[in-house]
Order: sequence, then structure tokens, then C-alpha cells
Amino acid sequence: MTRRVTLLWHGNHPIGICVFSAPSRSLALRNRFFGIIKGSADAFSLKKMNQQLWVLSRIVLHPTYRGAGLASDFVRASCSSCPVPWIETLSVMGHLNPFFEKAGFKRVGVIRKEQKMSARQYSRLYGGSNLTSETVRKSAHAEPVYYVFDNRQPGSGNHPL
Repeated sequence: MTRRVTLLWHGNHPIGICVFSAPSRSLALRNRFFGIIKGSADAFSLKKMNQQLWVLSRIVLHPTYRGAGLASDFVRASCSSCPVPWIETLSVMGHLNPFFEKAGFKRVGVIRKEQKMSARQYSRLYGGSNLTSETVRKSAHAEPVYYVFDNRQPGSGNHPL
């Protein structure tokens, strides 16, 4: 479910987009970072999480503007405009480029998986329930980096979800 979309404009032309969505039900690195107890995902807990955590699920910048140093500032500003205290994202590119760190995200860890996993195991790993065989095949070797953006006001303390 899409929560917010922000656009980056150059004159009258949109040149970038950030899409924020609702988080998956469970993610092991999130649970560890925020101290969430496994199996505590009742309706109240999920509602509370959805009020406090969004996922930066897509970032696109027009190819002409890539490499100009705009993207990290755009992502930081987009995250800061969100009305939630926490934003998370996953990125395989995090292994090669510190883009999210430049935008203000904290690198929490890497989602490691066994070499051979069933669709059901992938579903549990990513918090989904219905992954196609194509999705499983395409992500067989991906081990994304998990990042968290702290969007709380300065001086508000360090209280996780």
C-alpha cells in the first residue's frame, strides 16, 4: 500500500520520485534493531508499527541528473517530510555504494539467506505470503542491505517502536 509519493522537479519537469509504502509484517533485522519480540505481531502491534514506520520502496532519478549529487539530498528531504518517526529500506546496491548512508540512513545489516530456499522460506524472510516462482528465481542470489532512517525530532530521545 502506497503511503506517500514525493517528486523532484527541475523547472516544470519531474526528474525524480520517491515512493513510500507500508512495511511488511515481519523482518528479522527490523525485529532485532527495534527489539521486537518474535510472534508479537497482533493486530494492535501491526497498527502501531504502520503508524510509526514506512518503507522507502522506490527511488528513481532521471538518467540526465544522475551523478550530479542530487539524489541523496532528495531522499533525505523526502524522508524528512514523512509524518512517521522511522523509515526503512532494503538495497542490494548498498554493497557497492554508500548512497543511503549519505542520505542519512543507518546501515543495520544484511539479509543473509541460504543458497537454496523454497518460495515459503522466501516469504517468511521478506514478510510476504505469496511470492511467485519468478520472484524466487530472480532474488535467489540477492542479499540486500537493511537501512533505517531516524526521522524523530532532535532531542526526542532514542525510543524505538
